[in-house]
Amino acid sequence: MKSVIATLTVFVVFAPSALGSGPYVKVSPNRQSGGNTVKVFGWVGGSTEPGEANPGDKSEPGEQSGQCKAGSRVTIYSNAFAAATTHSYRGTPALYAKVQKNGKFSAHVTIDSNVAPRSYKIKARCGGRTFAHTQLTVTQFY
Repeated sequence: MKSVIATLTVFVVFAPSALGSGPYVKVSPNRQSGGNTVKVFGWVGGSTEPGEANPGDKSEPGEQSGQCKAGSRVTIYSNAFAAATTHSYRGTPALYAKVQKNGKFSAHVTIDSNVAPRSYKIKARCGGRTFAHTQLTVTQFY
């Protein structure tokens, strides 16, 4: 009986984050061949109202420090975006998306046909912190 209660307690304590109630980034489709377009989208989480700066904030030029808010710029970066953009974050190809009033953001990118087929991590940052990541599998270009 004690193990059942412990299991339920762990589920109740950790379930909200496990169910995706926090910030996220997704890509659709999550498998795509080079030469085709994907949509990268997500939610910055929490309040989109102005907030206090994060201690040790490491914002890049053009990023607002502190919490993400409506009008802030989300930097979405991945090696999957090679040759698809002229922007970069610390040497990794990057896209920019604007945070909407509801905290959501999105951008479209065409994967270059010369990107090697494999899985690539896509990360999203705003307000001086990386807040979410997902994965894109680039398949063979035909």
